[in-house]
Amino acid sequence: DRRNPAQPASGVGLKPAPRRPLRQRLGELDWLESEAIHILREVAAELSLGDLSARAPVEPADDLGALGAKLNAMADRVQRVLQAQKDLLAGVSHELRSPLARIEVALELIRIEFENSRAAAPDGQDRRQSTGEQLLVEIHEEVELLERHIGRLLEAQRVGVDRVLPQRAEIS
Repeated sequence: DRRNPAQPASGVGLKPAPRRPLRQRLGELDWLESEAIHILREVAAELSLGDLSARAPVEPADDLGALGAKLNAMADRVQRVLQAQKDLLAGVSHELRSPLARIEVALELIRIEFENSRAAAPDGQDRRQSTGEQLLVEIHEEVELLERHIGRLLEAQRVGVDRVLPQRAEIS
């Protein structure tokens, strides 16, 4: 028999660990649950401030862990939606800029043609801007306005939509 003589035989003479009162054990559970809720609240606050990298613990596999998993899934989805929005803004802005550049060139050619026609007019003719030239100026101003809007879209895509585009405000 190679047993340590200081140890009692298996099961013989061992006392069970003292059981803690139920109230103490429930208090520990309440504390753990309270701490988990506190952590979930902090993660939710970080997410609400725009930190979409914040993640909640998903363990233990109870209701609070399931809530953490749902928060994480929501953050993942918001990240994907925001990335898709950025990609869309970049694509739309690029697709609008190309035809606007061609319109700008065409407008400039028309303006030059009007100037050449006015310069070639006989001395006695009216050299004021024609209605066509006035319309040309108005079209050019509208194209410039579109260019500024597209510039704002590109800026929004680059630095984040919240910082550039006007925000909706609740009116009470």
